[in-house]
Amino acid sequence: MDRTSSITASKKMFAGIALAAVAALPLAACSSSDSAGSSSSENKTSVAKPVARINALSGDSTAIALDTGFTDALGTLGLEPGVVGDAELTDGSLIFPITGGNVTYFKPGTAKPYVIGQIQHEGSGLSLKAGDTTVS
Repeated sequence: MDRTSSITASKKMFAGIALAAVAALPLAACSSSDSAGSSSSENKTSVAKPVARINALSGDSTAIALDTGFTDALGTLGLEPGVVGDAELTDGSLIFPITGGNVTYFKPGTAKPYVIGQIQHEGSGLSLKAGDTTVS
């Protein structure tokens, strides 16, 4: 393999890794658990009661500020971030419209984590472009 092919393969591999990392960012802000309470033996008999629950999220959006170290690394590799579908890239932030999901809130200290849920962003996403190649 010549040097040009090696660099192109490296860019594609990094693009895939970067895309997976950025796609996981919204998930890192959310958490789910099979049990609302702690798994310690002293809490097995009591189950925390939710303070609030939203069963059908809609409306606004989730915004993720892209770290300058991340965007600088993309630039060094010749990769350009972009968006897919209804997403927006504005002032260094990815903005994904919320299309659904749910959230349950417990009094802090009664459940761990005390906010459990999922936020859906169907129809939007991130893309990375290098030359004529775009990964969505």
